[in-house]
Amino acid sequence: MTIEAVAAGSLPNRKERAQWFAHQFNARVSYTSYEDLAKDPNVDIVYIAVTNNLHKEVALTMFAHKKHVLCEKPTAMNYTEAQEMTQAAREAGVFFATNFWNSAFPVVRYVRNAIRQGAIGNIVQISGDMGFQTVRNYADRWLNGKMGGGSTMDMGCYLFQYLVMLTEEQQSVEEATGMMAKQQRDEFAAAASSSSFRWMNTRRRRRRR
Repeated sequence: MTIEAVAAGSLPNRKERAQWFAHQFNARVSYTSYEDLAKDPNVDIVYIAVTNNLHKEVALTMFAHKKHVLCEKPTAMNYTEAQEMTQAAREAGVFFATNFWNSAFPVVRYVRNAIRQGAIGNIVQISGDMGFQTVRNYADRWLNGKMGGGSTMDMGCYLFQYLVMLTEEQQSVEEATGMMAKQQRDEFAAAASSSSFRWMNTRRRRRRR
């Protein structure tokens, strides 16, 4: 696969960053605006890896120019944004997906097939735990509320995705607990669905200093 073009449109040093990235991966050209990238006739599909709060804006720009889109997780800041993005992609007649790369793992495909074939019986409970260390810096995108940070948005979405992918069911959340930090973002979250599934426990572990 050839990277035709790159763009960095939301950073103060976007020109230098775009040029550096283009040089590193032998891209043909670099842009300092997403609109210019969207207008490039040599670009067929765009991978969106901006901060969570900009996913919808950039995706809609690409759809307006008939570009296919692979978007970094989470898809959007909320359900309403995700609906708007999906509808825009349908109207443009383009491909649109969220980059849950773990769904392509051979072991995940094996487990999905085993469940579908009833090889391990009926699923009565699914538990998940996911997290990693990070410095408590609320200016960084990991915990910055304005950028869509927080444990649920950044890590918990993987566990939500696993639940739907493995059970092919849309479970509603009946119970939820967590610890809210500054900017109304969660550093720890846990949830249980309305059925017998208990399935999400995601946290950002504090780094000892």
